[in-house]
Parts: sequence; structure tokens; C-alpha cells
Amino acid sequence: MNLRSRICALVVLAAFLPVVAVAEEEEPPVDPVAKAVTTANEKLLGWQTKDAREALEAVKDRADSHAGVAAAMAQVLVQEKKYADAVKQMEAAAKLAPADAALQVALGDSYLLLKRTDEANAAFRRAATLAAEALKENDKDLRALFIQAQAQQRLREFDKAAAGFAKVVEASAGSDVEALYELGVTNVLRGKWQEAVDALTKALEKNKGIAYAYYYRGLAAEKLGRKDLLINDMGRFLALAPNAPEASRAQAILNAAKR
Repeated sequence: MNLRSRICALVVLAAFLPVVAVAEEEEPPVDPVAKAVTTANEKLLGWQTKDAREALEAVKDRADSHAGVAAAMAQVLVQEKKYADAVKQMEAAAKLAPADAALQVALGDSYLLLKRTDEANAAFRRAATLAAEALKENDKDLRALFIQAQAQQRLREFDKAAAGFAKVVEASAGSDVEALYELGVTNVLRGKWQEAVDALTKALEKNKGIAYAYYYRGLAAEKLGRKDLLINDMGRFLALAPNAPEASRAQAILNAAKR
């Protein structure tokens, strides 16, 4: 089952947001670059590719100097199926912020689209190392824990990854949508079908626009014999992401379920 041929647009933006000291009565200034990146990534979650590109239009000249812009542009290119260009753009993003573990995960995901497995695994190992170093300095660093779990998931260390995502979910009192989503995906990868449905359902309750959450929940629903949920989820996935790499497989599953 090839479940890794997608870049997930759940980009953690903390590394790209400036720290601004303001008086209590003042509204914090809006960083137009950070706002554009945040908007683009939100659109990418629902595979609203055109809208994501438009959100980045005003800041596209910053792609050579701002890792967040470069990474978001790379993910737009992925959704446009311009995979070679996406890899080059993601490589540029990673060079702009070589110590950012999240970008190494995204870089590895982009290499997988071109079946450059060795390079992908090397990027995932770099991400795991960077995240582990951050956790040594602060074992309560939830961002580092999340990224470490992402890297472990990509390296097929599924039990470790699930434990990491579960810790992030617990620490956030169940409010971390990204961790819920990745926990659900990980549970699909390790064959924990009901646990996958539970986590992905909670993620979708908080954000109904995560296209791939429907795809993975649909896969788990199929294994559980929940035909109604399977049909609903594959239909929702195809409506949101008709051009996604897994779209043809989702359509085949949906057609079979409706017979």
C-alpha cells in the first residue's frame, strides 16, 4: 500500500514567524509574508491549489530568501503535479533553513514523489536527528516531538511515531489537529483501523477541509466493513482533491463499494 506519495500541507509555521514585542493595548502588526504563507497552507490542506498560488502571488519574490514562502510554493507545485520543480523548490527552502527539521520532512516527502527513496530517507533521518537534538534541550518541545514522530513515521517506525503523536495530542488536550491527523495516518499504516477512524474523525471535527483525512479514514473504514463511511469519505476526498496522486485509487475503491 503506497501511502507516502503525498506532501501533507500541515506545515508548522513557528519557525517562520517573527517574535514582536508590543504593548498590551496595541494590536500586533500583521506580517504580510507570514499571513500569505499561513493562508496558502490552509488552502493547500483542502487542495485549493489555485487559491494557494494566489495567496502567495504578492510575496513570491521572497521565495529566494524566505523558507516559508519557498516551502509553500513547493507544495503548490506538488499539487500542480510539477514534481521535479517542486523538489528543486523544496531543496531551496531546506537550504534557507538547514536546521529546520520540518523542512527536512517536507523535503523527504517531495523526493518520494520522484521515487528518490535513498534521498528521502536521508532527509527523514536528518529531521529525526534535528528533532532529537531539540528535545534534548527541552523535552517539552511539542513541535520537536511532532516532527520527530513525522520522521519516524516516514522511516516506518510506526509504533514510535504513534506514541509521539499521541503525546502531542494529550499535551494539547486533544486540540492539535495536525497531531490528530498524523496519528490517524500512522494508525492506518500499522493496521489499527478503529484507532485510525477515531483520530481522523476528531481531526475532521476540527477542520473539515483536510482532504487526505477523508482518504485515510476511508481506507480504515473499508477494513472495518463500514461501507457507508467508506463511500462518504472517498467521495469527499475526490471532491476536494480530484487531481491528487491517490485520486485514481480512491475512485476505484469508491466504484467497487457502490456495486
